Amino acid sequence: MASRNFFKVHLPNLSYSYCSIEAINNREILAEAMMKNGFRRIESEWWHFYDEEFSKYEIL
Repeated sequence: MASRNFFKVHLPNLSYSYCSIEAINNREILAEAMMKNGFRRIESEWWHFYDEEFSKYEIL
């Protein structure tokens, strides 16, 4: 039951800080690597990124 309420209480957006400094640093390392390769962050979900040129690629 606790896991169901987790996302209601702690929104997993970029300002989410209820985790270790190591986790936040790892999140930023991932973001830096993704953005260097053309992806953009989605502010509402720290783990989601998108490619603005996605329409150029066939869906597999």
